[in-house]
Amino acid sequence: MIKQLLPLLMLTVPAPAIAQAMLGSAEVVDGDTFKFGGDTFRIQGIDAPEARQLCVRGVEEWPCGEAATDALKNILARGRLTCRTISRDVYGRAVADCSAGGLNVGKQLLTQGMAISLNNSSAEFRSAEAAAREARVGVWSGDFQRPADFRANNPHLVGPPPKVDERNEYAPLPATRRFHQPVERGPYFRNCAQARAAGYSSMRRGEPGYRAGLDGDNDGIACEPFRRR
Repeated sequence: MIKQLLPLLMLTVPAPAIAQAMLGSAEVVDGDTFKFGGDTFRIQGIDAPEARQLCVRGVEEWPCGEAATDALKNILARGRLTCRTISRDVYGRAVADCSAGGLNVGKQLLTQGMAISLNNSSAEFRSAEAAAREARVGVWSGDFQRPADFRANNPHLVGPPPKVDERNEYAPLPATRRFHQPVERGPYFRNCAQARAAGYSSMRRGEPGYRAGLDGDNDGIACEPFRRR
């Protein structure tokens, strides 16, 4: 009986992920996604600002999404690219742990402050993020929306398909979220940098200066400081 069951048990054991060396140039999509050889790869354990996302330093906006995209390009150009595909997400993209020139790609992005770690990331990734946050580099140098919140609130800037929900790396975000907001009152500020320059911050629903477009996490408070973990 044992001899008969052994082949069946062997069939149920998942095959280990195999690292694959990639020869050629990758096409970077944004700060955590690239294309290679007809496949799309997303770096496991991190979430980077969207390509068109803006962050704030002091009272000035800066293109953190473009900076994250450039950071990934520079990292991938450091040397031989090797990726170990861990899974496939619901859109068929390879969720992969990658190294370039012997350096882990995800950890490098976290170290530079060009990505945030997901809840299911490794202790090594979380430590790299903590060091960047302490040094106030990259997105940690000022205020920013978490990429998941930016995608949910700006589907017209991101486009389908939605990326990863940071609470569950392999679950998609809903295409849209519907919010019921009160009537917005003036003065009108184009962004939080403009509001802060005028002496306004942490405006609550119904207060002058509040509007939904400045309340990225929909908690009823606009232009509040980023809540660090």
